[in-house]
Amino acid sequence: GYHEFPPESEKLVLSLSGGMGGKGKLVCDDGLEVPKNHTQSWDGDLIEGEPLTSYLYDPNDPTPSVGGSTFNPWNSGVVDSRRLESRDDVIIFTSSPLALAVDVVGFPSADVTFSSDLPSADLVIRMSDVSPDGKSTNICDGHVRVNLPINTPSLVSVKLGGCAHRFMPGHRIRLSACSGAHPCVSRNLGTLDALGEGVACVAGMMNVHHGGEALASRINLPVCRGTGWPIPPP
Repeated sequence: GYHEFPPESEKLVLSLSGGMGGKGKLVCDDGLEVPKNHTQSWDGDLIEGEPLTSYLYDPNDPTPSVGGSTFNPWNSGVVDSRRLESRDDVIIFTSSPLALAVDVVGFPSADVTFSSDLPSADLVIRMSDVSPDGKSTNICDGHVRVNLPINTPSLVSVKLGGCAHRFMPGHRIRLSACSGAHPCVSRNLGTLDALGEGVACVAGMMNVHHGGEALASRINLPVCRGTGWPIPPP
């Protein structure tokens, strides 16, 4: 066990990279040193393609909250996230299968280059563990509401909740991004009206940029090398 939380850790940085149909990749560009007799696979270099992944957020049909840290006994805790991830207003970024176990202990964070054609937007980041059978299990999440210049890429930092989770060999790390977690988080109406005073709902395009260093997006994972690390693949 650990005598304090969060314990001392190393930072594993995974970059978001584009894909088709809202499904991108997580790529390791500044990670852990692994023993010479093990090789970590992260699907190679960043994928060439569109420098951003976009989705339409509609407050009339807000992205729902599914599982996680809520007071709703019927919709909380660990759940299969695949139904949520299949929505058109949710985009996902997934690593290749892990060759080694990865212990994430502490408070992950995401630095996302984000833009919208609305003056106010939410960004919800969710980290999941994808098992070899495809099941996507939520680990932790975070949310921010930002007022940004319209259609201007800006760096948005999202702090995720604390976790202590081991991604086993053969599993994959997944990050999902969306702009709602209703009703856990009050839906953003897409306007600058004060909370509780808005009457109009405005849908808008949300953009997660991943087009090189100037428009990069990353997730930062606090990784511990505890007893038994690394665990070799089966």
